[in-house]
Amino acid sequence: MAQQERNVTNIIVNAATAALSAGGTVDTLNAGEVGVFTADGVRMTAAAAATATSFFLARGGTAVVGAANGYQITDLINVADMTPATSAQFPIAAVEQQDSIGYNGTSGSIEAINNNLYLVSIYVQEYLTSSTDGRKIKHFQYHSDATATQAEIAIGLAGSGIQNWSKEAEQYIIFGALCNDVGVTEADDITVVNGTRTVLAAGALTAVVGDFLRFGAPGVAATVADDTYRVVSIAGLAYTLDRPLQVASGAYATATADCQIITAALGAAADWGVDLQGQPLEFQIGKLFYKKARWESSLKDFGTTNSAREADALDGRGVGQEMAQMEWFLDGNEGETYRMGEPAIYPFTGTINAALLYTTYSISFQDVSLVGFENNISPKLLQIAIPSTITGASSPVNAVTGGDSLTSVLNAIPGITGVTLT
Repeated sequence: MAQQERNVTNIIVNAATAALSAGGTVDTLNAGEVGVFTADGVRMTAAAAATATSFFLARGGTAVVGAANGYQITDLINVADMTPATSAQFPIAAVEQQDSIGYNGTSGSIEAINNNLYLVSIYVQEYLTSSTDGRKIKHFQYHSDATATQAEIAIGLAGSGIQNWSKEAEQYIIFGALCNDVGVTEADDITVVNGTRTVLAAGALTAVVGDFLRFGAPGVAATVADDTYRVVSIAGLAYTLDRPLQVASGAYATATADCQIITAALGAAADWGVDLQGQPLEFQIGKLFYKKARWESSLKDFGTTNSAREADALDGRGVGQEMAQMEWFLDGNEGETYRMGEPAIYPFTGTINAALLYTTYSISFQDVSLVGFENNISPKLLQIAIPSTITGASSPVNAVTGGDSLTSVLNAIPGITGVTLT
């Protein structure tokens, strides 16, 4: 969704590959390196930071070391003007929403009801396609026959979901059928192409028409929590399945047990379920906002079938796409971004890597200026973004806690609650 701010916020981003420079002034910073400096422009050490009364941050430009351009410099911040909101936070990874109907990979089942219309209504949050907070309703359904089985119902519902969502601008939910039979490894290697209904075997498979194939991922063993398909026809080494494949394309090998067979008899006696897995949405800085697919499921005429929310969608914290969006938005405070509709004249190029996670320092302070006989006080917020993982590992060399690194100096400044990066 669109961002907004109440007071001025700025951001400074440490590069993922920044090294700790040996110099003591702004013009000796390495490209992408962020450092802390005293009011007179001297590089601050961790020891000096403990008694600091003011400081500013600077980021080295892409120009050669010592060049007079390409640098970013923040406001001068007086320690006495910082507020208690000043702290640092490790990133939290994003999570996609997941719902289940019947068997969920651990427990549960679908009640098999003869000649019954199983109807699922999905209330999709409308911000996927507009700026409102409304909802749109989509459905998927299956009408069972006179001898209904869980396998028939789960596969029918998954196929209906795939078909009904195929008309969407992007695939934001993947539908799968789950079976609690453990299965056995198939007899030969299989080549899979996502979105097709036919797989090609390297040799004759154990499976016959009516049996089921379960796929993990190339090189990853299949489990009862993975998508399962019925074999509907065989032509030589080409095996046609009941619906378009939703699993990853690639070679599924017997050596890694990433494709399993469940016989028709065992599948008919097993518990089945339908899995609804949210997918990452398209993101483009300044055009398509960072967001997660969210929906509510409503079941009709499912009898005693259980359903559950397996995982809530979570935007995360310090996620690269979210940080890139913030960088673009806050760049407007510097007068650097043209805000207009299509076509954009100048595409935005930022310093955030959308594929990474970021630890963030949030320094809240007041910009106090004496005008006439009274102070003008402007609340401000400075965001410092440092690439890292959730555990703090794999951080850039200049930011790893210890010595006079970026985090060591920031953590030593009075009033800042920091973190330790390793």
